[in-house]
Amino acid sequence: MYLNLDKITKQYRSSSEWAIQECSLSLAQGEKLYLIGESGSGKTTILCIIAGFERASSGSVSINGSVVESRDLS
Repeated sequence: MYLNLDKITKQYRSSSEWAIQECSLSLAQGEKLYLIGESGSGKTTILCIIAGFERASSGSVSINGSVVESRDLS
């Protein structure tokens, strides 16, 4: 897989609620992904984590087989 998200979780320090909870997805090179959802559902947060602008609270992101983000909640 070209892009792989494994159980990405994000909680901002200023909030007691999860922005993203255990989001997993895989895309092969050339595939397209559309993120559709209500305002506040975590679409931008997922994109920011993939781009490296945000750090996940836990989970891992791999791009082209290389782990670019990996964090354990514990």
